Amino acid sequence: RGRDGRHGVVGATLTVRGGRSDDLGWPSVDDLDHVQSASSHVVAHPFDDRVLLGTHRARNHGATAAVSAGRVGRQQACLDGASVVVESRLMDHEDPAANSNLHFTLWDAADAVRGLRREGHTVFLHCVAAEQRTPSIAIAYAVLLGKDIGVARDAVRNALPSTRAHGRVWDAVADLE
Repeated sequence: RGRDGRHGVVGATLTVRGGRSDDLGWPSVDDLDHVQSASSHVVAHPFDDRVLLGTHRARNHGATAAVSAGRVGRQQACLDGASVVVESRLMDHEDPAANSNLHFTLWDAADAVRGLRREGHTVFLHCVAAEQRTPSIAIAYAVLLGKDIGVARDAVRNALPSTRAHGRVWDAVADLE
């Protein structure tokens, strides 16, 4: 493969990690096999039906772009042929050090969705299990669309039943309005 953004992510990550991948083979592996169970269903964002919400188990969604809020392999199956992939380093973790720029990272991922939509893409927004990161970014995207945060939270929870609706990332969304 030629040099692209993914190649840079792999190179930089391996440099920081002393040339070693993690216990699941990331970032070098082609298809990261997450051990967490997750639904393979994809649902439309409640305020934009060309933004699809799902997990690492989703396939055949037809999106032309993806925003991945988690580790993905070089040819992750859930990306399903998306020609553009944006990788966010938003962590589903309660330790504040895990997301030292949490609010920026949430906005950045939501803005990536908005930018891809403006380019005409159908966007697949996902994390491992769509419990905290995916719904939180979906809410931030709704706020960027001008929706009230309370309405957005309720709509995303109704659309995406896997939403945990608590945790550091979820709670941080309330600060974005």
